[in-house]
Amino acid sequence: MDQRQYGRQKKKQLIDKYIFTVKGSKGYWVDKKSGELFVASGVGTAKFFADTSVEVLDYNEFTVEHISPTVEVLKIYDNFGEPSINSNIFKIGLVAGKVELETKTSYGGTHPNRSIDLSTDKHALLIDGATLYEVDGKGVKTEKHDLKALTGYNDDTFQVEFYDDEYMVVRPYFSGWLTLINRETKEATRLADHVLNEEQLAIYKTADFSDITFSQWEGLSVIGREGNKLKLNHYWFLGGKETELIFNLTK
Repeated sequence: MDQRQYGRQKKKQLIDKYIFTVKGSKGYWVDKKSGELFVASGVGTAKFFADTSVEVLDYNEFTVEHISPTVEVLKIYDNFGEPSINSNIFKIGLVAGKVELETKTSYGGTHPNRSIDLSTDKHALLIDGATLYEVDGKGVKTEKHDLKALTGYNDDTFQVEFYDDEYMVVRPYFSGWLTLINRETKEATRLADHVLNEEQLAIYKTADFSDITFSQWEGLSVIGREGNKLKLNHYWFLGGKETELIFNLTK
């Protein structure tokens, strides 16, 4: 075996064993099976950093978000199964060189993943099934939300599509209804009831959201907030028409 063949073989062995990403001057490696995390600074050798619960099964994407000079969030997206409709999302919160928080959320089916990673003020958002954590630039878990209790839906998996100081918009993954939560009063509002017409609501209320016809659930997604208006997009599955809708946050 010549040097080039040996080099290619070693590279393949590394790719088979680890997932890897670079952010700034740091390199990060995670062992796909054991979850061991290694970190290298600059041109230094990668050193063992911590054991994690990550297990990568198939196609993956590995990213790092710097929340502040001392807080990083590693995100590993793993897509697997036949026909690749299952996903695990692992997040690892590093604070001052230590693992402070690990989360895992699992999705299955044809629905999109619209879950955001940051709040409007750049705090990290980490979902562990039905529990949502907010982590600030100091690494403090400023909020912990039980999304089952807040929404009244018993789903084990949620997504968060919007999050600021006053409101958050979350979706129970299987029940499927996009839900606004007032963070002060804890009041939950099913947005479809207020922005869709009677014909649309009647169809969605009897729909099976696990059917590929309703891969967009009730068709709503968050565009953003402007003052007291929450801007939404609606995709109507009959014909694919898209419409911008407004929900007034104050009555």
